Amino acid sequence: MLKTMALILLATTSASGNSEFDHISADKYQISKSRCQNTSYLEDKDHFEKVIKLVKQNDQKKTASIGGLLVLDKSVKLTAAYRYLTSHLDYKLRPAKDIDYWHLFKDGQCIDVICAAKEVFGHETGAFYMGLLLETGLNLSSLGYSLLKPPVFSGESEASANTIADFNGLYKVRAWHEEELVGYLEGIYSLPSSLYPLPPTRLAQSTHEHRNGPQVHSNATIIMYPAMLELDKDYHKYTMVHEIGHVIAAHFHLDTDPSWFEISWQIDRERDQVLRKNESSFVSAYAKQDIFEDFAESFAAFRFNPKSLKAHSLEKFNFIKERVFKGQDYLSENECPQ
Repeated sequence: MLKTMALILLATTSASGNSEFDHISADKYQISKSRCQNTSYLEDKDHFEKVIKLVKQNDQKKTASIGGLLVLDKSVKLTAAYRYLTSHLDYKLRPAKDIDYWHLFKDGQCIDVICAAKEVFGHETGAFYMGLLLETGLNLSSLGYSLLKPPVFSGESEASANTIADFNGLYKVRAWHEEELVGYLEGIYSLPSSLYPLPPTRLAQSTHEHRNGPQVHSNATIIMYPAMLELDKDYHKYTMVHEIGHVIAAHFHLDTDPSWFEISWQIDRERDQVLRKNESSFVSAYAKQDIFEDFAESFAAFRFNPKSLKAHSLEKFNFIKERVFKGQDYLSENECPQ
């Protein structure tokens, strides 16, 4: 594994048994029929344009130059979103250079980043990517990855085979096809708006399998591997929520919080190992893998199978309810988390 990538490769999702749902905390029916589904982004074709307009109206203004585009006295948030869509972090988590689109803007046809996004990605896709990023913090752009090359570490004359395999699994991606995103979007919008915007997070479709093979479907950066393309839309939906659980847990240090750790885990100091305890407290087989998967699976269960999570561990249910969902849950028939 790339030495500097270890911090962002928090988890992978692999299926076993007769169904992709066997190892996770909810089945297809529970996922598809869970309460409080939000489809406003589908019902309103101008949803993302409205998100952009609202930010534009209410944000402070600043002048900036981005990859061949000069914007004078325009929204700071919109400018930052466009820069995020057209650049990338390198494997050391340093900003990559802005992509130079001077050829698109040299004639002055765009005076703001909204126009620029539509020129770069296409009219509808540009508005969609910009609006989704502003509303949820999720970045669907595949741009910038091609600027990166496998690192060569100290003592090496060239990148090793393992480094190249890890690098390809993380940074060799392609643009999304609209139909591939349906399940992931349903997952994103099945969560309350209070959880957004996320810390800066990309959702990308890899062109390479993970080096552990096609049994690995995704990771917490969030990269979806080719094997996902063959799986059920409701599994996509669940996986998206699971991976967002990783993002939230990592950002707020929830999966390493002592209050979380002590529910189901203990340290064997003689063997220097983290071991499971309270086997009945795990909501799925996959949750037993480590503290990170325990949290992400419990997070997804809180959303799609809350009765099961509560039955397995009231402590975990209450931890997620209070620390993440601001005291609301998906058990009540009267109210949906906002």
